[in-house]
Amino acid sequence: MWSLTRNGRIRLAAIVAVSAAAAVGTGLSALPQAWAGSQGVAYRSAANRTAGLVAADRAAAGPAAGLAEPASPGAGSWRLLRKWRVAHGGILSVLVALPHGDAWAFGEYGEVAPYSGHPLAEYWNGSAWSLSALPASVRCGPIAAAGASSAANVWAVGVDGCVLRLAGTKWTVAKNFTSGGQFTGIAVLGPSDVWVFGATAAPAGRPGLGTWHYNGSFWRQTHGIGGEVQSASAASATDIWAIGIADHDNQLRSFLEHYTSGRWQRVATGSLIPYSVLASGSRVWMQGSVGQSPASVLERLHSGHWQPVAAPDAGASYGQQPPISDGRGGLWLIGTSGNLLVPDLALHLSGTGRWTVSTFSAGTELLDLARVPASTSVLGLAFIKGHMALYGYGRG
Repeated sequence: MWSLTRNGRIRLAAIVAVSAAAAVGTGLSALPQAWAGSQGVAYRSAANRTAGLVAADRAAAGPAAGLAEPASPGAGSWRLLRKWRVAHGGILSVLVALPHGDAWAFGEYGEVAPYSGHPLAEYWNGSAWSLSALPASVRCGPIAAAGASSAANVWAVGVDGCVLRLAGTKWTVAKNFTSGGQFTGIAVLGPSDVWVFGATAAPAGRPGLGTWHYNGSFWRQTHGIGGEVQSASAASATDIWAIGIADHDNQLRSFLEHYTSGRWQRVATGSLIPYSVLASGSRVWMQGSVGQSPASVLERLHSGHWQPVAAPDAGASYGQQPPISDGRGGLWLIGTSGNLLVPDLALHLSGTGRWTVSTFSAGTELLDLARVPASTSVLGLAFIKGHMALYGYGRG
């Protein structure tokens, strides 16, 4: 099962958190600090400067001045594959990679205020992007998360409570929840095995829609432990790890939970407050923070115990985005400083414990990473100088 979780909670939270006052007003102050990073603020303001762009402007613009491509485009380097302007002056922030290097990217356009925009989807066929029509009858707000178990089974959830599904070449509404809550995550295990998650106060301070499972015929809600999930990562249909949300002394706190043997169980994390988890094969990693420290901590589950994993001091925070599997026992992380003058990074931890740091040019905001299924190749979605950009790593 190669599609796990693609979620935009940090980016979406940051859109709202344009100031400390705004963060308090939307309830974001109750979130762990690393959830409300500055990355989304920077790219959202840049995206607003591109408002008014139309579909005719979407042709690739080619490499920008100052954006250096690796000299050797081999298996171990990042390459700029395409730069383009998104239809309707929109912004894309969620990436799902498909077999053979195809991909979907999701976001929003036309917003006047946070969460008032229309959902947006574009498709990458390996050489060019094209706009894909989403159902006009449903106002989903921005796409919060997306996933797929194959090229023919792609799903996406909008913040405002709709679940979209690709049927052939056409997007349809699989379920529309109209209770005023929000969705924040998804895990797609198969055509008849889909989980969607909605947690309270993340990313917009609104109530979550809870946890729902689709078995191919109907939707069933999960109550109790597992009922308030922010995001999840699935190693298999019977092995799912998730970040839950619970009220603790009148403040929302995150915790780790595990779905196995048909039920959700809470998992102890010591003093670490978790905010993302990655399950890949038999390996599980967790990112979080300790106390009020803004520093991100990476730990790996080993023989039933969490062990810290030392990360390189690369001058950037690596906890703003959930990690993804590298397909061979390791992981990828995005490193960002929140400063457009400081390059974003892609940090790779090999299965043997070796770190490699790849630097992108100044002004490049690396938004999401997605591994190409059944390979070790990775796609990266970025925003640079008024354009979206797609990077590729490996032999994709």
